[in-house]
Amino acid sequence: MSVEGPQHAPSALGGAEGMAKTGGVAGHGISGDGQNTQEALDAMSGVRYARPDVTDTRTTCLRLLGDGRDWEEPDLSFGFFSGSPDLARPAQDLLLAPPKTHEDKAAARSSSPPEGSQQPEAAHTWKDEPLFLVESEAQRLGRNLEELPNDIQEHILRCQCSCDHLGYGNFSRKGVSRLTNGCSGRLAKMVAGGQSQPNQDPNRKVKRQECGLGTRARAWVCVVVVLGAAAGVGVGVPMALRVDPDASFPQRLASAKTLLKDSPLFDGHNDLPWNIRKFMHNKLHSFNFTAELKKLRPWSRSSWSHTDLPRLKDGLVGAQFWVSYVPCEAQRLNAVQLTIEQIDLIKRLIEQYPEDLRLATSADEVEAAFREGRIASLIGVEGGHAIQNSLGVLRALRDLGVRYLTLTHTCSTPWAECARAQETDEEDPNSPRGLTQFGKTVVREMNRLGLLVDLSHVSQATMREALEVSRAPVIFSHSSVYAICRNPRNVPDDILQRVAEKGGVVMISFYNYFLTCSEKATISNVIEHINHVRKVAGVDHVGIGADFDGINMLPERLGDVSGYPTLFAELLGDSSWTLEDLRKLAGQNLLRVMREAEQVRRDLQEQGLRPYEEELPPEAPGDSSSCFYRFSKTPNDSE
Repeated sequence: MSVEGPQHAPSALGGAEGMAKTGGVAGHGISGDGQNTQEALDAMSGVRYARPDVTDTRTTCLRLLGDGRDWEEPDLSFGFFSGSPDLARPAQDLLLAPPKTHEDKAAARSSSPPEGSQQPEAAHTWKDEPLFLVESEAQRLGRNLEELPNDIQEHILRCQCSCDHLGYGNFSRKGVSRLTNGCSGRLAKMVAGGQSQPNQDPNRKVKRQECGLGTRARAWVCVVVVLGAAAGVGVGVPMALRVDPDASFPQRLASAKTLLKDSPLFDGHNDLPWNIRKFMHNKLHSFNFTAELKKLRPWSRSSWSHTDLPRLKDGLVGAQFWVSYVPCEAQRLNAVQLTIEQIDLIKRLIEQYPEDLRLATSADEVEAAFREGRIASLIGVEGGHAIQNSLGVLRALRDLGVRYLTLTHTCSTPWAECARAQETDEEDPNSPRGLTQFGKTVVREMNRLGLLVDLSHVSQATMREALEVSRAPVIFSHSSVYAICRNPRNVPDDILQRVAEKGGVVMISFYNYFLTCSEKATISNVIEHINHVRKVAGVDHVGIGADFDGINMLPERLGDVSGYPTLFAELLGDSSWTLEDLRKLAGQNLLRVMREAEQVRRDLQEQGLRPYEEELPPEAPGDSSSCFYRFSKTPNDSE
């Protein structure tokens, strides 16, 4: 994430000399003695440096004494920075006050210890040593200072600590070894009323002052440390999420947004690429993903359009499976060509918006993209007809970056049966046809390749046989619950139980006909399906696969990709949902499934399992629906 500051802010220490000449921050007329500092900073634009939602935060001007050993803080009320060395980077846009005069700075550079004495280990000079702005994930997603208890606020304002105070640590200089991870800091000097004191002799000993915490504050810090350790690396549990289920909806919505900034929302299915083909003929030069498409034709006139970058950001989407879909009518024709063209489109879209999107092919890459503030973008292929009965095509799709294959769409393939051909068709749950022998081989080869087996759209017999064959967990990328809505596309309870046994995940679709079997649905219906999967399969096996841009009827309050925080705000009103449960629903369950599939792939590689080479028997000659080249042996072929 970029750190936005005033346009003329000096970079690192490069502008220190020019700042010294003006006695303060270059270009802004901020007095070096602290007078009129607040007034000058009030006239500046807000500095956005830590969290994406903080826009009215100002930088702290820190002064380093001439010998580099002690800190003094002219005004500690402007802003705070945290300390995480692994995320340190040069403070290019940070306003830093230099030593009080140019002479002080020169003296600090040229000063040397008396002959025969040793240079103090902690001493540092300004020469060739940049300051680092350290931006940790906890700080970037932390709470507002005003939300903390008064004694915590006072401690943060007064102490120069390197520990991370609920995401609001302080600015630390590289190489200052005596700053520890404890919450006891040393101040060179406390400044009353935000005013700095007259210049001091840089070699003068300065009284050190310990900054302690009150009893209540120590209790808060201990809770934070325990929760942070329990959360593991990468994500923590924001204190702001400890809300009463009876809190107002705006309060719960704010907490839901904090949750989704801390843990990625991972949606399993979005059909935007097909809409780009329909509306723009895959011509990205005339497609503006940063625009509000709901205000532009032809998108604004379509009930199938729900996605653009502004709404993805409003919805706090952290990871998305973009779908390469081609109609069933392409089966036995040019399905492979169209599928590859859609994959190409997805990749070009990601490349065109590198600040917002990042291609991801593994769980680790998803989390890396999320830490960078970009939407992890993965590729799924919807419909087994896309591989045209070829294991070679399946392997090629994997090499192109595909990470799941939906075994069927609304058409059966020669090796797998679908749920039904039309939305209004009924399926016989007792139909014996599921996977053929070749279909089972497809599943085994997907395990070997690390591809997720997606069972949305398949018949119940196909579900059961795929679950029996697969060594890796399976997913339902966009389905709902059969016990609530008896739509053939939904998942019956016995399958939910088998999914849990295999470690898979069922991702709830927002399509009204899958929620209520009618044209009308509400957000409560979505929650009903989520709760049913949690009850039958367990909280480790439920996720979200809304199917935006692939459906035309959506529940109230969930009309596009911006609605996810609203869903989680409603779930926060249910005391049976813990924060850890909500993180699993948001995306941790799907990330776990991806990692387990990746592990199965590694295990099979270590076992030396070779690619499967089975082929389907050729179709009957003269089949008018077939467009295949048939290999045949001629008399001249050698034996």
